Amino acid sequence: MGSRKSKIISSVVVLLAITTATFFSKPKSSAMTEISQGQNAYPEDFISIIMNISRLSKDSNHIQIINLFNDDLFNFHRNSFPQDKISELRKIDSLINETKTHVARYRRLQNEINSQKVKFDSCTQPQDIEKFINDFASLRNTIRSTGLDLKNASSSQYADFLAGFILGIDSIPDSGLVGSMDQNYNSLINRSRDSIMKICANECKIIEEAFKKENIFSNTQMTSRAENSIAVIRDKVSDLQTMNNYFSKLKFDTKKNKYIKSESSVSLSSVYVLCTESKNLFRAIRGVQAEINRKIADGEKTAEGIRANKENYSAPLLASARNYSTYEKIADQAKKSDSIYTLRSFPTDQLSWSMLRIPYINACDLIRDHASTSSTGIWVSLAAYYATAAQTLYEDDFQANESLKKYLAGEDGNYYPSKCMKETEILRANINKDKSILAEASAVLNEGYIYKAKFLNQQKQINECSVKISELEKNFIEFAKQAREQMMESQVAENEINVFYNRSRSYYSRGDYSSAYENWQRANDTYTNVLEKLKKDADIQSQVFEKLQKLRHDIIEGQKPLFVNETRGMKNNARNEYYAGNFTKATSILARIDKKRDDWAKLMDITLEPDAELERLKDYVNTAIAIREGREISAYDSKAPEMRQNLSIAKKYYQEGEKLSSKGKKKESEKLLNEAKLKINQVKIYYPRNKDASSLGLRIDKLLDPKTFSAAFDSKFSQLKQVNYSSRSAMAQESYSTLLDLYEMNPSYPGLKNLLASAEIDLGLKPKPMTKVSTAGAAKLANEAQQILNSAGRDTILLQQAKNKANQALEINPNNEKAIMVLDEIALRTGQQSAVTLSAKDEQLYHSALADLQNNNIIEANAKLTRLLANSANTRSAKILKLKKRIEAQL
Repeated sequence: MGSRKSKIISSVVVLLAITTATFFSKPKSSAMTEISQGQNAYPEDFISIIMNISRLSKDSNHIQIINLFNDDLFNFHRNSFPQDKISELRKIDSLINETKTHVARYRRLQNEINSQKVKFDSCTQPQDIEKFINDFASLRNTIRSTGLDLKNASSSQYADFLAGFILGIDSIPDSGLVGSMDQNYNSLINRSRDSIMKICANECKIIEEAFKKENIFSNTQMTSRAENSIAVIRDKVSDLQTMNNYFSKLKFDTKKNKYIKSESSVSLSSVYVLCTESKNLFRAIRGVQAEINRKIADGEKTAEGIRANKENYSAPLLASARNYSTYEKIADQAKKSDSIYTLRSFPTDQLSWSMLRIPYINACDLIRDHASTSSTGIWVSLAAYYATAAQTLYEDDFQANESLKKYLAGEDGNYYPSKCMKETEILRANINKDKSILAEASAVLNEGYIYKAKFLNQQKQINECSVKISELEKNFIEFAKQAREQMMESQVAENEINVFYNRSRSYYSRGDYSSAYENWQRANDTYTNVLEKLKKDADIQSQVFEKLQKLRHDIIEGQKPLFVNETRGMKNNARNEYYAGNFTKATSILARIDKKRDDWAKLMDITLEPDAELERLKDYVNTAIAIREGREISAYDSKAPEMRQNLSIAKKYYQEGEKLSSKGKKKESEKLLNEAKLKINQVKIYYPRNKDASSLGLRIDKLLDPKTFSAAFDSKFSQLKQVNYSSRSAMAQESYSTLLDLYEMNPSYPGLKNLLASAEIDLGLKPKPMTKVSTAGAAKLANEAQQILNSAGRDTILLQQAKNKANQALEINPNNEKAIMVLDEIALRTGQQSAVTLSAKDEQLYHSALADLQNNNIIEANAKLTRLLANSANTRSAKILKLKKRIEAQL
């Protein structure tokens, strides 16, 4: 026994030599205290082995510890076992064998650790080590149970030594096999925990970077990564909590381990809660990012836009301010989290999780500071906007109120009481709306009470505008009273006009357009006479004017076919009278046509376009009258008696001279004939183409010198053949008169009759004989005119082309019915040009300019004329153009 004991001690001494330095690195007094406490119960060699196990455990030399548990160790002081307790020894031996089996199993587990079969240093989740930990904890608990069984198996010192080797002693940390296994077990779990903590540390670096001032609100990608990192940390914290539970797998754990485990559990729980709470923090971060990127349009500070809720500024701005307030509160609450408070209370960095806590707190501060600053700025901007809007609303209401005054004051010569009444109600509604808007604005600004000091002036301005808007309502009662009085005066004037208007409308409905126009004219004259009263309500005046113009238009449309038909009938009558030689009747009819056209032009207020057909007819008649008037002495001429007397004397001289000539008294005859010629020449001074004078003159010339007369006759006839009678010039008319004189002198002269007939046709005195060729030519032109008309519609260019074709056809054949129908249809379509209708304002301006002209205010009249002509539509008005001529004549 002695030699075995010496071997055990010698083997232990080697190990002691290796580990003594470590153990005694502690202060000597502390080390010696632990030894002295152990020596009270155990011998020195036992203490040496226990201390050696403790040192090896601290150095994680667990295989060397396992190697100590050999037969030599199990036989330590076996010889001291009492011989009379053989049964107890058998039980001890049985437990020793179990322990050997356990130690062998422990060796296998330790070999797995040493060979890194289980990756404790790169563990990513509890499942990576769970099976091994369960096996290890189970084995440790079994070994400890065996150690306890050894201690209880016998009261012998041998059993105590064996139990001490397995269980260790309280005075020496990590002593005994169980103590070393506890140290090994805790180390393995902590290695895995450290591996997971490295993952958490890496994720915390991402969070720290994302939460930096330069990134937190500008880099959304980093925000997403940080949020993902928080999720990873939360998962890993759950894993760490699971690993904490592994400590509880060891039975009868020490108080120290329980305390450390408890602190770690609280720390992990706080981190887990913090990660869960971080969703609000990230909501605030993303919210701030969104607010920074929010595009808020400029406010439409028009009264209409604000009242109609169409402005797109205040609502987004208010939403942004409210959002920032929310994010500021979130940040404050996040920073005041119990989890952060708890983590701060831990002294060690690992337990306080400063790598997460500090960036998290910094993020809270950044959010709070930015939200507070931004919210302040927004509330100030919102207050400024509301103040400007309040001023806009007040100015709009004030201007509306001023407009109501102008409606009643007649600043432009017109009054608008009915419009005043109507717009007063609109203004009343707007004022109520505006007061509500400003009250709501004040209520909104009250939400930003913590920033109120920043916008006190703006809120004061809003309140002042609201008061001033309310004060505008005081004018409404007076407006209503004055408006009713003015409306009454205008309505009385309207009733005067309606007397004739209603009659005109009644006649119109019965088709009596002439009477309708007559009463319309009286209504229109009454309108002019009572215009100043009507202007007491310009709206009524405008309505009256519009209905008068509408009635005028209706009368024009009704009379248009009658005008065209009556004009056509008179043209036909004038043409018939003309060809019948009744030139005076034809002239009278043509004058009636002109009068009808003048009346029509007055009704239409236009200058009618020339009527080519009418002008051609008038030309024919005027030519015929001119020829006739030149050949006959007018009964209305003051010299008619003298001219007739001269003709009578000349005729008497001619007759006496003819008798003397027949008696052969040439000289006496010539004397009388020359005296007759003198009288004839006196007539020709006033009537150069008088037929009686010309005829008598020719007979005298023939009687005086027949041969010379015959030669002169031939020469004159030749000259007359060269005249262009179709020109209808004075020469043509003179030549025609000469032809008549020659024909009367010698109707049988060769060619004279034909030349006379041809001249009469060219002069338009007789219709041109129609041939098949001319009839066909006129018909062709009329057909072309009809075709153009069929496709013309209201196209003025095509209508003019059709009119030209039809007039060409009538020049060839005045009786071509198709050409006549084309011209009449064109007249119906164009209404002999569309009527001119002045606006009520321009009509009033025209009458004012006319009054100025009559009062000799030429400059003022011309200024108003210029304003009238500025409207191009008025340049067609006949009465305005007539006024223009009168004014220009006096300038």
